[in-house]
Parts: sequence; C-alpha cells; structure tokens
Amino acid sequence: MKKNLMVLLILTMTILSFSKVFGVINTPFSIGAGYEDENNYLKLTNKDFSFSYKYTFFDQIRPFLSLNFDFNNPVFNNNLNAGVDLIYEDFDFGIGLWNSFTEDASETGNNKSGFAGANVFFNGGLGNIIFGANLTYRLIDIIRTDEGLNYNFQAFPEDLAQLRGFSGYIGYEIFETKEAMMRFYVNFAGKYSIVPGGFVFYKFDQDYSFNLELYLNAF
Repeated sequence: MKKNLMVLLILTMTILSFSKVFGVINTPFSIGAGYEDENNYLKLTNKDFSFSYKYTFFDQIRPFLSLNFDFNNPVFNNNLNAGVDLIYEDFDFGIGLWNSFTEDASETGNNKSGFAGANVFFNGGLGNIIFGANLTYRLIDIIRTDEGLNYNFQAFPEDLAQLRGFSGYIGYEIFETKEAMMRFYVNFAGKYSIVPGGFVFYKFDQDYSFNLELYLNAF
C-alpha cells in the first residue's frame, strides 16, 4: 500500500512538472507513472524502474539503449538492451543485443548469474488496434567465478526451447486528442522452438497481464 501511495504521489507531481506524462496500471502486477518525449522514455512503478534513450537519423533509423531494474533485488534483476529500430509509417521493427542478470538464473546451482543474447522485435498499428512482439535468443551464459564474471557461448544447448523466448502485446487505442490519449492492451509471453525444416512451435505462458495507459499532453 505504501508503494502504491508513493507512486500515485510521483504521478501527481510529474503531471504538474512535465509537458508529456503518462500513468499506467499493469493488472495485477504494478501501478506507475512516466515521462516520454522524442528521445527519452522514463517509467517508475512500485515494481520496477525503466529508462530508454533513442535518436532518429534520416527519419527512419533509430538506434536505442534501454535499461530496466526490478526493485526486488535489483542487482540480480536487471536488463540492458541496445540495438537499431527502423521506422515506417504504420510500424517499426529492429534488432538488438541484450544482457540480463536474473535472480532465477543465480539460483540454478551452477554459478550462472545471467544470460546474454540477441533479439528481433516489431510494433505496429491498424487503425485503433496496436500490436507488437519481441523474440529473443539466448546465446551466452554469464558465469560467476572467484575471478569475476565469465561469458560462455552456448555450444550445445540441452533444450533449444529454453534458449528462445518471446513477449508481445495486442491492444486498442480508446481515444486520442491533442490533450490526451488512452490505450488498453494485453501482454503475453512464452517460449518457441525451431526444428529442422523451418517449423516453429510456440508455447504460451499461463501468466499474462493487462495494461491501461493514459497520456497527458496539455500541462
């Protein structure tokens, strides 16, 4: 409750301080607020903190860098992603490299502290419908030793499905005016496998969440 009140207070202060802000409710996980402009994205919730920077060249090429820290043990729960996004009229897609330290990985009993890999993503819209997906491939194990961290390539993965993951969303833009915009969408995630012959099998996780976002532009 105290965290929720803190986030609501930050949301109120942010609305009074910046020209373009938003609030987000991620049911049942978190509530938060953020700020976004042409190059920067900043979000704070009772669960995590996210920041990204991007810069657009030639109206279509957009390199980016993004960070995410989970407040539940942020040393072992953080993600870094860097890449290039290509922008078109109704959609964008890109590639990147990511590095993740996760609490789950540190509990495997084999000194794994995290993973690194590559990802491919896209975002788009058709009218008021919005959608997007991010596919990741885990290439490297991050091993903690007495000398520090070592990055070991996955030469013979035991389970290809565990090396590949995806997340996505599909939603609806409820309204958009010069002063405000509201969106609602569903987030989902899972794993995928590729077998010889080009067949792809997807397995969706049972956990999913709903987002409600309200952007304000008039302050």
